[in-house]
Amino acid sequence: MIILLKPLKWSPDGCRIETIDAGEHEELPARAIEIAGQIGILGETKSDGEGGVPPAPNPDDDPPPPSESDPDSESGSVVDEKSQKNAKK
Repeated sequence: MIILLKPLKWSPDGCRIETIDAGEHEELPARAIEIAGQIGILGETKSDGEGGVPPAPNPDDDPPPPSESDPDSESGSVVDEKSQKNAKK
């Protein structure tokens, strides 16, 4: 059994919006469960002997390491050429 903590508005086809009420549901579309997990409204799933559906992992739990090409991650080795030219005048 799947539990939604809040109503979920989602689009199954990209054109229309459906609302799935908060509460317990016997089954939901896989994409709806994934979205509910991503936005944090998926409650504890209740198993009725069929194994149940595990909750979706929270993408914020394990952030990716910073990129090596990220200019903000360098230790100030980039020098602004314009300010360097103005300093010489």
